Formats: sequence, C-alpha cells, structure tokens
Amino acid sequence: IIIARSIINPLSALEETAIAVSEGDLSARAAATGPRELAHLGAVLNHMMSAVETYTEELRRANQELEDRHRQLTDVRLQAATDLLTGLGNHRAFHKRIRDEIVHAEDTGASIGLVLFDIDNFKGFNDSLGHLAWDEILRSLAVTLNGAIKREDAYRYGGDEFAVLLPAADLKGSTRAAERLRLAVE
Repeated sequence: IIIARSIINPLSALEETAIAVSEGDLSARAAATGPRELAHLGAVLNHMMSAVETYTEELRRANQELEDRHRQLTDVRLQAATDLLTGLGNHRAFHKRIRDEIVHAEDTGASIGLVLFDIDNFKGFNDSLGHLAWDEILRSLAVTLNGAIKREDAYRYGGDEFAVLLPAADLKGSTRAAERLRLAVE
C-alpha cells in the first residue's frame, strides 16, 4: 500500500497538472515528489511548462507588435489616400477607384457616373480672404458633399477641383446627383 501510494499520488499529481495545462492553465506546475523517476518527470514537465509560458509571452508580445505595425500601416495608407484638409479622398485615391470601377463596369456591364466641378473665382477668394479662411471654406464644402452623397464617393481632385464618382449611375441618375450637389453647395 505504501509503495502503491508513493507511485499513485505522484502520478495523479502529474495527471492533474497535464489536465490543467490542456485546459489552458500554463502556470500549472507538478509536484516533483515521489520515486526518483516520477520526481524527475515532474521536474521535466515543470521545465517544459516554464518554456511554454515564456514562448507564449514572447508570441503575445510579437503579436501585439504586429497589430501595432498593422494599425500604423493602415493609418499611413489612409493618409496616403486622403486629402488631409478636407478628409475626402485625394487625387491618387480617385484614380485608383475610377480604374477599379471601370474594370468592374466592363465585367458587369454596369454604368458609372462622374461629376467634376470646381469652385468659381478660387484665386480671388483665396487672395482676399487668406489661406486660413479658404481652408475653412474647403472643409465646409467637404461637409456639404458628405451630406449629399456617400463619403467614399467624393474626392478633392486638386486645389479647387472636386470629383464625385457614382457607381452604377446612368446619365439620368448622374444628372440628378449633380443637381443635388449643386443645390447643396449653393
């Protein structure tokens, strides 16, 4: 009985530790007691769990670093495609999107509407009001556009030039959208 207990109790402790680890408790440790072989097995299991715990923490840190870098890359991509003053898509984003929409339209037979417009007397307003006031006018125009159409469809094409892409819009739909934009800006 004494010999059986000296073997069964340490084996049971090893089994409990293995079960705890398999259920996700990486801090579980086995008692390194009992006959020499079982005590050695417990010590080896504990060493293995320490290594697993260390590598898991290293993986967690590496994963966090990857998530941070992904977030930074996403921010940089967004900034590269966004006009910083208005928050609208920029010239580069417009050209990428229109290429994608043309490919889609060719594949599906859908139509695409496009409204291009600029602000009349841009230079005169800029000269008389100054750059800061003009920037505020451009930001207000962007807010107005966003109220009239989907944000992802509006682009600041250049200084005072804007583009609105209307996927799947025919001539009649594009004309209605252009008039809606004109009235909103007016």
